[in-house]
Amino acid sequence: MSPQKLASRKDYEALVGKYDTFLFDCDGVIWHGSKAVPNIQSTLGMLRSRGKRLIFVTNNSATSRSDYVTKFTKLGIQAAVEEIFSSAYATAVYLSEVVQFAPEKVAY
Repeated sequence: MSPQKLASRKDYEALVGKYDTFLFDCDGVIWHGSKAVPNIQSTLGMLRSRGKRLIFVTNNSATSRSDYVTKFTKLGIQAAVEEIFSSAYATAVYLSEVVQFAPEKVAY
């Protein structure tokens, strides 16, 4: 199936109405370097005002989720630590929940 072009407000409304949760990559979608992408605050605010769940994903494993919250705040974007999923966090959840890796064990 080829991507659908959103050409009108009606198209955008239909897209937003169709989903309960929206996932956003951080680097390059939410921000470029240290600057927020234009209009991202209002876009995320609109989604939140409609009761949509937001999840922010990143493959950057060097930054903690709490440090990401700090960056979001500096950019004027509301985000909770529970909404942020980095590759490091995803790995930790996988090891804990799927593999049931004992917390006192060490992995390399």
